[in-house]
Amino acid sequence: STTPPNTENPWAGQTDPLPYDPKQPSFGPFPGITQSYLDPNYRPADIQQFNLNVQHRFGQNLFGEAAYVGTVSHHLYDSRDINAAVYEPGATEDNAQSRRPIFPQYYGSMPGLFSDTNANYHALQMSVQKRFASRYSVQGSYTWGKSIDNRSQSLLGTGAQDPNNWGRAERGLSDFNVGQIFAIN
Repeated sequence: STTPPNTENPWAGQTDPLPYDPKQPSFGPFPGITQSYLDPNYRPADIQQFNLNVQHRFGQNLFGEAAYVGTVSHHLYDSRDINAAVYEPGATEDNAQSRRPIFPQYYGSMPGLFSDTNANYHALQMSVQKRFASRYSVQGSYTWGKSIDNRSQSLLGTGAQDPNNWGRAERGLSDFNVGQIFAIN
């Protein structure tokens, strides 16, 4: 005998056509689909570059150069989870889904696209070149610089250490920062 479905057990004896796994949530009948968010204040990046350069020739075959180089960038692209699990005492990986602020029973991670990341670079660049009579030269260069940003790896790396406080928590030396470079060729 077949029992007709009821609200207490709508799939009695049948396979649920829309299975739901709270550890891997997705909204809708298609696995892997999630919601995304685009900041309504999203705007194009604004990048300013500037430099001051002094060059001098000492005698016939010795040249020197010193430069200050800078870049300031605002409104850079960033992606972060707007539905990240909120830390609380007793938090574990197993209860992370239940700690999400936006409908944890339906949604998992929600990538949000923002343009609120900033970066800057400042450097002192110096070089000396000596030319020789037989058509060759030797050059030495030195750069002392610093690159600071909110998130160097917004596209390639891991997410923010605290997506709910990313601005202050993430500002620091860029992942690609190299403080000093000396080269001879």
